[in-house]
Amino acid sequence: MDRYDRQLRLWGKEGQSLLDNANICVVGDESPLLQEVWKNLVLSGVSKFTWMIENTMESSLQEKDLFSCDFITEISALHPSGIRVKRKALASLKGADNSFWFQFSLIIIINCSDSKLLELFNNSDSQYFPPIITTFATGLYGYLHTYLSEPHFIIESHPDNPIPELRLDQPWKELSIYLTKFQVDKMNEFEISELPYPVLLFHCVQMAARNNYKLTSPLLRNELRRWASDTNPTGLNDPNYIEAYRFAHLAFTNEKILIRLNEMIQYGFSMDHLDDPYNRKVIALLKALGEYINREDFPIYPIMGTIPDMSSSTKNYIELKQIYQNEGQKNTKSLQKLLDKEGEEVPFEMIKLFCANLKYLNVIKPTASKLTLLFSSDDDLLRDLLAIQYNLNDIANSGAINMKAASMNSYPTASFMGGVVGQEAIKLITHQYIPLDNIFTYDGLKNETKIFRI
Repeated sequence: MDRYDRQLRLWGKEGQSLLDNANICVVGDESPLLQEVWKNLVLSGVSKFTWMIENTMESSLQEKDLFSCDFITEISALHPSGIRVKRKALASLKGADNSFWFQFSLIIIINCSDSKLLELFNNSDSQYFPPIITTFATGLYGYLHTYLSEPHFIIESHPDNPIPELRLDQPWKELSIYLTKFQVDKMNEFEISELPYPVLLFHCVQMAARNNYKLTSPLLRNELRRWASDTNPTGLNDPNYIEAYRFAHLAFTNEKILIRLNEMIQYGFSMDHLDDPYNRKVIALLKALGEYINREDFPIYPIMGTIPDMSSSTKNYIELKQIYQNEGQKNTKSLQKLLDKEGEEVPFEMIKLFCANLKYLNVIKPTASKLTLLFSSDDDLLRDLLAIQYNLNDIANSGAINMKAASMNSYPTASFMGGVVGQEAIKLITHQYIPLDNIFTYDGLKNETKIFRI
Protein backbone atom coordinates (compact mmCIF):
# COMPACT_ATOMS: atom_id res chain seq x y z
CA MET A 1 0.00 0.00 0.00
CA ASP A 2 2.89 2.38 -0.80
CA ARG A 3 0.64 4.81 -2.64
CA TYR A 4 -1.44 5.23 0.51
CA ASP A 5 1.47 5.86 2.88
CA ARG A 6 -0.56 8.52 4.70
CA GLN A 7 -2.69 5.64 6.01
CA LEU A 8 0.37 4.18 7.72
CA ARG A 9 0.72 7.43 9.64
CA LEU A 10 -2.80 6.88 10.96
CA TRP A 11 -2.71 3.24 12.01
CA GLY A 12 0.87 2.05 11.41
CA LYS A 13 2.14 -1.16 9.86
CA GLU A 14 0.45 -3.30 12.54
CA GLY A 15 -2.94 -1.80 11.75
CA GLN A 16 -2.32 -2.11 8.03
CA SER A 17 -1.43 -5.78 8.46
CA LEU A 18 -4.75 -6.41 10.24
CA LEU A 19 -6.61 -4.64 7.42
CA ASP A 20 -4.72 -6.55 4.72
CA ASN A 21 -5.66 -9.86 6.36
CA ALA A 22 -9.25 -8.96 7.25
CA ASN A 23 -12.16 -11.00 5.93
CA ILE A 24 -15.36 -8.93 5.84
CA CYS A 25 -18.92 -10.06 5.26
CA VAL A 26 -21.09 -7.45 3.56
CA VAL A 27 -24.83 -8.17 3.83
CA GLY A 28 -27.26 -6.30 1.62
CA ASP A 29 -28.37 -5.56 -1.91
CA GLU A 30 -26.48 -3.20 -4.19
CA SER A 31 -27.12 0.42 -3.17
CA PRO A 32 -25.24 3.75 -3.04
CA LEU A 33 -24.54 3.17 0.66
CA LEU A 34 -23.12 -0.30 -0.01
CA GLN A 35 -20.95 1.12 -2.79
CA GLU A 36 -19.56 3.83 -0.51
CA VAL A 37 -18.85 1.46 2.38
CA TRP A 38 -17.15 -1.03 0.08
CA LYS A 39 -15.08 1.67 -1.61
CA ASN A 40 -13.75 2.95 1.73
CA LEU A 41 -12.83 -0.54 2.90
CA VAL A 42 -10.97 -1.37 -0.31
CA LEU A 43 -9.09 1.94 -0.21
CA SER A 44 -7.93 1.12 3.32
CA GLY A 45 -6.42 -2.17 2.11
CA VAL A 46 -9.13 -4.79 2.70
CA SER A 47 -9.23 -7.27 -0.17
CA LYS A 48 -11.22 -10.31 1.03
CA PHE A 49 -15.02 -10.11 1.06
CA THR A 50 -18.12 -12.28 1.14
CA TRP A 51 -21.19 -10.54 -0.26
CA MET A 52 -24.47 -11.86 1.13
CA ILE A 53 -27.20 -10.59 -1.22
CA GLU A 54 -30.62 -10.20 0.38
CA ASN A 55 -33.22 -10.22 -2.38
CA THR A 56 -32.00 -13.04 -4.61
CA MET A 57 -31.81 -16.82 -4.83
CA GLU A 58 -28.61 -18.87 -4.91
CA SER A 59 -29.43 -20.22 -8.37
CA SER A 60 -29.63 -16.74 -9.89
CA LEU A 61 -26.09 -15.97 -8.73
CA GLN A 62 -24.77 -18.56 -11.14
CA GLU A 63 -26.01 -16.42 -14.01
CA LYS A 64 -24.01 -13.42 -15.19
CA ASP A 65 -25.17 -10.37 -13.24
CA LEU A 66 -23.75 -7.59 -15.39
CA PHE A 67 -24.40 -4.78 -12.92
CA SER A 68 -22.84 -6.58 -9.95
CA CYS A 69 -19.88 -7.78 -12.01
CA ASP A 70 -19.20 -4.25 -13.27
CA PHE A 71 -19.52 -2.89 -9.74
CA ILE A 72 -17.06 -5.43 -8.32
CA THR A 73 -14.64 -4.83 -11.19
CA GLU A 74 -14.67 -1.08 -10.55
CA ILE A 75 -14.18 -1.54 -6.82
CA SER A 76 -11.38 -4.07 -7.39
CA ALA A 77 -9.47 -1.51 -9.45
CA LEU A 78 -9.05 0.59 -6.30
CA HIS A 79 -6.83 -2.06 -4.69
CA PRO A 80 -3.26 -2.56 -6.01
CA SER A 81 -3.66 -6.36 -5.94
CA GLY A 82 -7.38 -6.52 -6.69
CA ILE A 83 -10.03 -7.97 -4.39
CA ARG A 84 -11.60 -11.39 -3.88
CA VAL A 85 -15.38 -11.54 -3.55
CA LYS A 86 -17.60 -14.54 -2.85
CA ARG A 87 -21.27 -13.94 -3.61
CA LYS A 88 -23.96 -15.85 -1.77
CA ALA A 89 -27.72 -15.53 -1.41
CA LEU A 90 -28.75 -14.66 2.12
CA ALA A 91 -31.66 -17.08 1.79
CA SER A 92 -29.20 -19.96 1.38
CA LEU A 93 -28.15 -19.58 5.03
CA LYS A 94 -31.58 -20.41 6.38
CA GLY A 95 -31.07 -23.12 8.97
CA ALA A 96 -27.29 -22.97 8.58
CA ASP A 97 -24.99 -23.33 11.57
CA ASN A 98 -23.96 -20.05 13.17
CA SER A 99 -20.31 -21.08 12.90
CA PHE A 100 -20.47 -19.86 9.29
CA TRP A 101 -20.07 -16.32 10.59
CA PHE A 102 -17.01 -17.04 12.71
CA GLN A 103 -14.65 -16.84 9.72
CA PHE A 104 -15.19 -13.10 9.38
CA SER A 105 -13.33 -10.22 11.03
CA LEU A 106 -16.44 -8.03 10.77
CA ILE A 107 -20.03 -8.24 9.54
CA ILE A 108 -21.64 -5.15 7.97
CA ILE A 109 -25.41 -5.21 7.37
CA ILE A 110 -26.36 -2.48 4.89
CA ASN A 111 -29.90 -1.29 4.15
CA CYS A 112 -31.41 -4.72 4.87
CA SER A 113 -35.20 -4.82 5.16
CA ASP A 114 -35.70 -8.23 6.83
CA SER A 115 -35.78 -7.92 10.62
CA LYS A 116 -35.44 -11.70 10.93
CA LEU A 117 -31.78 -11.26 10.03
CA LEU A 118 -31.25 -9.39 13.31
CA GLU A 119 -32.80 -12.27 15.23
CA LEU A 120 -30.15 -14.55 13.76
CA PHE A 121 -27.45 -12.57 15.53
CA ASN A 122 -29.17 -12.28 18.91
CA ASN A 123 -26.45 -13.02 21.39
CA SER A 124 -26.51 -15.63 24.12
CA ASP A 125 -23.99 -16.37 26.86
CA SER A 126 -22.38 -19.15 24.85
CA GLN A 127 -22.60 -17.64 21.38
CA TYR A 128 -19.89 -15.60 19.67
CA PHE A 129 -20.21 -13.40 16.62
CA PRO A 130 -17.64 -11.04 15.12
CA PRO A 131 -18.42 -7.33 15.58
CA ILE A 132 -21.56 -6.39 13.65
CA ILE A 133 -22.28 -2.98 12.12
CA THR A 134 -25.87 -2.36 11.06
CA THR A 135 -26.46 0.74 8.94
CA PHE A 136 -29.26 2.33 6.95
CA ALA A 137 -29.59 5.56 4.97
CA THR A 138 -32.57 7.10 3.23
CA GLY A 139 -32.93 10.61 1.89
CA LEU A 140 -31.21 13.00 4.28
CA TYR A 141 -31.16 10.57 7.23
CA GLY A 142 -29.12 7.62 8.39
CA TYR A 143 -28.02 5.58 11.38
CA LEU A 144 -25.28 3.16 12.40
CA HIS A 145 -25.35 0.58 15.19
CA THR A 146 -22.34 -1.38 16.46
CA TYR A 147 -23.00 -4.72 18.15
CA LEU A 148 -20.32 -6.54 20.15
CA SER A 149 -20.70 -10.06 21.49
CA GLU A 150 -17.28 -9.80 23.18
CA PRO A 151 -15.30 -6.92 24.68
CA HIS A 152 -13.46 -4.73 22.21
CA PHE A 153 -9.98 -3.81 23.47
CA ILE A 154 -8.18 -0.76 22.15
CA ILE A 155 -4.42 -0.74 22.60
CA GLU A 156 -3.67 2.30 20.45
CA SER A 157 -6.36 4.87 21.16
CA HIS A 158 -4.23 7.73 19.73
CA PRO A 159 -5.06 10.51 22.23
CA ASP A 160 -4.91 14.03 20.81
CA ASN A 161 -2.45 15.12 23.49
CA PRO A 162 -0.42 12.19 24.84
CA ILE A 163 1.11 12.90 28.24
CA PRO A 164 4.76 11.89 28.77
CA GLU A 165 5.96 10.32 31.99
CA LEU A 166 9.32 11.10 33.61
CA ARG A 167 9.04 9.23 36.92
CA LEU A 168 11.46 11.51 38.73
CA ASP A 169 9.85 10.60 42.05
CA GLN A 170 10.61 6.89 41.48
CA PRO A 171 13.76 6.85 39.33
CA TRP A 172 15.37 3.55 38.43
CA LYS A 173 19.09 3.11 39.08
CA GLU A 174 20.44 4.24 35.69
CA LEU A 175 18.23 7.33 35.62
CA SER A 176 19.15 8.29 39.18
CA ILE A 177 22.89 7.94 38.47
CA TYR A 178 22.59 10.04 35.33
CA LEU A 179 20.57 12.85 36.90
CA THR A 180 22.68 13.12 40.05
CA LYS A 181 25.92 13.48 38.08
CA PHE A 182 24.89 17.05 37.23
CA GLN A 183 26.07 19.25 40.12
CA VAL A 184 23.65 21.99 39.28
CA ASP A 185 24.61 24.27 42.19
CA LYS A 186 28.21 24.43 40.91
CA MET A 187 27.35 25.15 37.26
CA ASN A 188 27.47 28.51 35.56
CA GLU A 189 24.52 30.10 33.77
CA PHE A 190 25.49 28.75 30.35
CA GLU A 191 25.90 25.18 31.59
CA ILE A 192 22.53 25.28 33.36
CA SER A 193 20.83 26.60 30.21
CA GLU A 194 21.94 23.46 28.34
CA LEU A 195 20.38 21.02 30.81
CA PRO A 196 17.14 19.18 29.92
CA TYR A 197 14.35 20.31 32.21
CA PRO A 198 14.03 16.85 33.91
CA VAL A 199 17.48 17.51 35.42
CA LEU A 200 16.22 20.74 36.99
CA LEU A 201 13.06 19.06 38.25
CA PHE A 202 14.99 16.12 39.69
CA HIS A 203 17.27 18.52 41.57
CA CYS A 204 14.19 20.17 43.13
CA VAL A 205 12.62 16.77 43.90
CA GLN A 206 15.77 15.83 45.79
CA MET A 207 15.74 19.09 47.75
CA ALA A 208 12.09 18.61 48.69
CA ALA A 209 12.75 15.03 49.75
CA ARG A 210 15.63 16.12 52.00
CA ASN A 211 13.25 18.53 53.70
CA ASN A 212 10.64 15.75 54.09
CA TYR A 213 8.10 17.69 52.06
CA LYS A 214 5.18 15.86 50.52
CA LEU A 215 5.80 16.06 46.81
CA THR A 216 3.13 17.89 44.84
CA SER A 217 3.23 19.89 41.63
CA PRO A 218 2.67 23.29 43.37
CA LEU A 219 5.41 22.50 45.89
CA LEU A 220 7.80 21.46 43.13
CA ARG A 221 7.14 24.68 41.24
CA ASN A 222 7.78 26.72 44.39
CA GLU A 223 11.05 24.86 45.01
CA LEU A 224 12.06 25.45 41.40
CA ARG A 225 11.31 29.17 41.59
CA ARG A 226 13.12 29.57 44.91
CA TRP A 227 16.18 27.66 43.74
CA ALA A 228 16.39 29.52 40.43
CA SER A 229 15.97 32.90 42.14
CA ASP A 230 18.80 32.11 44.57
CA THR A 231 21.31 30.48 42.23
CA ASN A 232 20.52 31.65 38.71
CA PRO A 233 18.11 34.63 38.69
CA THR A 234 19.04 35.56 35.12
CA GLY A 235 17.95 32.11 33.96
CA LEU A 236 14.28 32.52 34.86
CA ASN A 237 13.52 33.23 31.21
CA ASP A 238 15.59 30.35 29.84
CA PRO A 239 13.53 27.85 27.81
CA ASN A 240 14.51 24.88 29.99
CA TYR A 241 13.45 26.67 33.17
CA ILE A 242 10.12 27.68 31.60
CA GLU A 243 9.57 24.06 30.50
CA ALA A 244 10.46 22.75 33.97
CA TYR A 245 7.96 25.10 35.58
CA ARG A 246 5.26 24.29 33.04
CA PHE A 247 5.73 20.51 33.11
CA ALA A 248 6.46 20.01 36.81
CA HIS A 249 3.48 17.63 37.05
CA LEU A 250 5.24 15.17 34.73
CA ALA A 251 7.81 14.45 37.43
CA PHE A 252 5.38 12.25 39.34
CA THR A 253 4.02 8.79 38.70
CA ASN A 254 0.30 9.11 38.01
CA GLU A 255 -1.51 7.00 40.61
CA LYS A 256 -4.80 7.33 38.73
CA ILE A 257 -3.28 5.41 35.83
CA LEU A 258 -2.27 2.60 38.17
CA ILE A 259 -5.82 2.44 39.55
CA ARG A 260 -7.26 2.36 36.03
CA LEU A 261 -4.83 -0.36 34.95
CA ASN A 262 -5.77 -2.48 37.95
CA GLU A 263 -9.43 -2.13 36.96
CA MET A 264 -8.56 -3.30 33.43
CA ILE A 265 -6.57 -6.21 34.86
CA GLN A 266 -9.47 -7.29 37.08
CA TYR A 267 -11.78 -7.08 34.08
CA GLY A 268 -9.35 -9.26 32.14
CA PHE A 269 -9.33 -11.89 34.89
CA SER A 270 -13.15 -11.92 34.83
CA MET A 271 -13.14 -12.98 31.16
CA ASP A 272 -13.11 -16.79 31.40
CA HIS A 273 -13.46 -17.65 27.72
CA LEU A 274 -13.10 -15.47 24.65
CA ASP A 275 -13.31 -16.65 21.05
CA ASP A 276 -11.67 -13.71 19.32
CA PRO A 277 -7.90 -14.38 18.92
CA TYR A 278 -6.98 -10.72 19.40
CA ASN A 279 -8.99 -10.56 22.63
CA ARG A 280 -7.23 -13.65 23.96
CA LYS A 281 -3.86 -12.02 23.37
CA VAL A 282 -4.93 -8.83 25.17
CA ILE A 283 -6.25 -10.84 28.13
CA ALA A 284 -2.91 -12.67 28.34
CA LEU A 285 -1.12 -9.31 28.28
CA LEU A 286 -3.35 -7.95 31.06
CA LYS A 287 -2.72 -10.99 33.24
CA ALA A 288 1.03 -10.69 32.72
CA LEU A 289 0.77 -6.98 33.51
CA GLY A 290 -0.99 -7.79 36.78
CA GLU A 291 1.90 -10.03 37.79
CA TYR A 292 4.41 -7.37 36.70
CA ILE A 293 2.77 -4.65 38.79
CA ASN A 294 2.52 -6.78 41.92
CA ARG A 295 5.96 -8.37 41.84
CA GLU A 296 7.78 -5.37 43.36
CA ASP A 297 7.61 -3.92 46.87
CA PHE A 298 5.79 -0.93 45.39
CA PRO A 299 3.41 -1.28 42.44
CA ILE A 300 4.69 0.15 39.19
CA TYR A 301 3.85 -0.46 35.54
CA PRO A 302 6.22 -0.58 32.53
CA ILE A 303 7.41 2.83 31.43
CA MET A 304 6.63 4.10 27.95
CA GLY A 305 10.32 4.60 27.15
CA THR A 306 9.88 7.92 25.36
CA ILE A 307 10.40 11.55 26.32
CA PRO A 308 9.09 14.68 24.59
CA ASP A 309 11.18 17.19 22.70
CA MET A 310 12.74 19.77 25.02
CA SER A 311 15.27 22.58 25.15
CA SER A 312 18.69 21.09 25.81
CA SER A 313 22.09 20.55 24.33
CA THR A 314 22.03 17.75 21.76
CA LYS A 315 24.43 15.63 23.80
CA ASN A 316 22.40 15.85 27.03
CA TYR A 317 19.09 15.20 25.28
CA ILE A 318 20.35 12.13 23.40
CA GLU A 319 21.84 10.67 26.59
CA LEU A 320 18.61 11.19 28.54
CA LYS A 321 16.49 9.85 25.69
CA GLN A 322 18.64 6.71 25.48
CA ILE A 323 18.21 6.02 29.20
CA TYR A 324 14.42 6.12 28.87
CA GLN A 325 14.48 3.98 25.72
CA ASN A 326 16.70 1.38 27.40
CA GLU A 327 14.41 1.18 30.41
CA GLY A 328 11.35 0.88 28.17
CA GLN A 329 12.96 -2.02 26.28
CA LYS A 330 13.99 -3.66 29.55
CA ASN A 331 10.44 -3.39 30.94
CA THR A 332 8.99 -4.81 27.71
CA LYS A 333 11.28 -7.85 27.85
CA SER A 334 10.39 -8.40 31.51
CA LEU A 335 6.70 -8.42 30.59
CA GLN A 336 7.43 -10.83 27.74
CA LYS A 337 8.98 -13.32 30.19
CA LEU A 338 5.89 -13.16 32.41
CA LEU A 339 3.70 -13.55 29.33
CA ASP A 340 5.35 -16.85 28.43
CA LYS A 341 3.67 -18.36 31.51
CA GLU A 342 0.21 -17.56 30.13
CA GLY A 343 0.61 -19.98 27.22
CA GLU A 344 -0.73 -17.48 24.67
CA GLU A 345 1.60 -16.68 21.79
CA VAL A 346 1.78 -12.90 21.43
CA PRO A 347 4.02 -11.21 18.82
CA PHE A 348 6.78 -9.08 20.33
CA GLU A 349 5.60 -6.07 18.29
CA MET A 350 2.22 -6.31 20.01
CA ILE A 351 3.91 -6.47 23.42
CA LYS A 352 5.89 -3.33 22.55
CA LEU A 353 2.72 -1.51 21.49
CA PHE A 354 0.96 -2.65 24.65
CA CYS A 355 3.73 -1.27 26.89
CA ALA A 356 4.04 1.96 24.90
CA ASN A 357 0.30 2.65 25.19
CA LEU A 358 -0.47 1.39 28.71
CA LYS A 359 -1.71 4.78 29.85
CA TYR A 360 -4.33 4.82 27.11
CA LEU A 361 -5.64 1.25 27.12
CA ASN A 362 -9.38 1.17 26.66
CA VAL A 363 -12.17 -1.34 26.37
CA ILE A 364 -15.74 -1.21 25.11
CA LYS A 365 -17.77 -3.79 26.92
CA PRO A 366 -20.06 -6.20 25.04
CA THR A 367 -23.47 -4.97 23.97
CA ALA A 368 -25.73 -5.93 26.86
CA SER A 369 -28.96 -5.97 24.87
CA LYS A 370 -30.02 -8.24 22.04
CA LEU A 371 -29.68 -6.86 18.54
CA THR A 372 -33.45 -6.77 18.09
CA LEU A 373 -33.78 -4.38 21.05
CA LEU A 374 -32.93 -1.64 18.58
CA PHE A 375 -36.68 -1.45 18.08
CA SER A 376 -37.26 -0.52 21.72
CA SER A 377 -35.14 2.63 21.53
CA ASP A 378 -36.82 5.80 22.75
CA ASP A 379 -34.91 7.98 20.27
CA ASP A 380 -37.48 9.34 17.83
CA LEU A 381 -35.18 9.62 14.82
CA LEU A 382 -33.85 6.08 15.22
CA ARG A 383 -37.36 4.68 15.71
CA ASP A 384 -38.61 6.40 12.57
CA LEU A 385 -35.63 5.19 10.53
CA LEU A 386 -36.20 1.62 11.72
CA ALA A 387 -39.88 1.93 10.83
CA ILE A 388 -38.98 3.00 7.29
CA GLN A 389 -36.27 0.37 6.93
CA TYR A 390 -38.37 -2.58 8.13
CA ASN A 391 -41.81 -1.21 7.19
CA LEU A 392 -42.97 -1.14 10.82
CA ASN A 393 -45.78 1.35 10.89
CA ASP A 394 -46.54 0.62 14.54
CA ILE A 395 -43.45 2.50 15.77
CA ALA A 396 -43.39 5.35 13.27
CA ASN A 397 -44.95 8.81 13.08
CA SER A 398 -42.97 10.50 15.85
CA GLY A 399 -42.43 13.51 13.61
CA ALA A 400 -38.63 13.33 13.84
CA ILE A 401 -38.36 12.75 10.10
CA ASN A 402 -39.54 14.97 7.27
CA MET A 403 -40.97 12.37 4.91
CA LYS A 404 -40.22 14.48 1.84
CA ALA A 405 -36.56 14.71 2.91
CA ALA A 406 -36.55 10.98 3.68
CA SER A 407 -37.87 9.99 0.26
CA MET A 408 -35.49 12.07 -1.86
CA ASN A 409 -32.47 10.51 -3.55
CA SER A 410 -29.42 11.91 -1.73
CA TYR A 411 -26.08 10.40 -2.70
CA PRO A 412 -24.23 12.83 -0.38
CA THR A 413 -26.01 11.18 2.57
CA ALA A 414 -24.92 7.74 1.38
CA SER A 415 -21.39 9.07 0.92
CA PHE A 416 -21.30 10.57 4.42
CA MET A 417 -22.73 7.50 6.11
CA GLY A 418 -20.42 5.27 4.06
CA GLY A 419 -17.49 7.27 5.38
CA VAL A 420 -18.67 6.87 8.97
CA VAL A 421 -19.20 3.12 8.53
CA GLY A 422 -15.80 2.74 6.88
CA GLN A 423 -14.16 4.66 9.70
CA GLU A 424 -15.82 2.52 12.38
CA ALA A 425 -14.96 -0.68 10.50
CA ILE A 426 -11.28 0.32 10.43
CA LYS A 427 -11.36 1.06 14.17
CA LEU A 428 -12.86 -2.34 14.95
CA ILE A 429 -10.47 -4.28 12.70
CA THR A 430 -7.27 -2.52 13.80
CA HIS A 431 -8.21 -2.13 17.49
CA GLN A 432 -7.04 1.47 17.17
CA TYR A 433 -8.92 4.66 18.00
CA ILE A 434 -12.09 4.46 20.10
CA PRO A 435 -15.19 3.28 18.20
CA LEU A 436 -18.62 4.84 18.53
CA ASP A 437 -20.57 3.24 21.36
CA ASN A 438 -22.96 2.17 20.00
CA ILE A 439 -25.60 4.20 18.07
CA PHE A 440 -24.88 7.03 15.63
CA THR A 441 -27.72 8.93 13.95
CA TYR A 442 -27.52 11.55 11.21
CA ASP A 443 -30.13 14.19 10.41
CA GLY A 444 -29.02 15.95 7.23
CA LEU A 445 -32.01 18.29 7.24
CA LYS A 446 -30.99 19.77 10.60
CA ASN A 447 -27.29 19.04 10.05
CA GLU A 448 -27.16 17.16 13.35
CA THR A 449 -25.51 13.97 14.54
CA LYS A 450 -26.05 12.11 17.80
CA ILE A 451 -24.22 9.30 19.61
CA PHE A 452 -25.81 7.25 22.38
CA ARG A 453 -25.81 3.71 23.77
CA ILE A 454 -28.66 1.22 24.03
